[in-house]
Amino acid sequence: MQKAVISENVFYFIEADKALDEALALAADNPFAARLAAPLQTHSRRFWFRYKADTGLAESAEHHVALIRSILAGDEEAAAKDAKRLMALLRGHAEAAATR
Repeated sequence: MQKAVISENVFYFIEADKALDEALALAADNPFAARLAAPLQTHSRRFWFRYKADTGLAESAEHHVALIRSILAGDEEAAAKDAKRLMALLRGHAEAAATR
């Protein structure tokens, strides 16, 4: 994701986001939850590409990388906090797009 930001390559970012979703699904070891979340994740990426790809790359990557670091550190509380921050960012984008 950081490389995508540096190169300003939205497609690399989307690929990295999908890879993160897949890695989290494997780590969760819950195929039912993974199947349930997959369509939402796909729609979220499409939505983000449509409404924020031109302005939101660095901000989105920052939130994703914070979550990744918390997970890798094994810090459950920080990971939960970072996940909530990421969801709040995405929710804010959706609300802004809905009121255009």
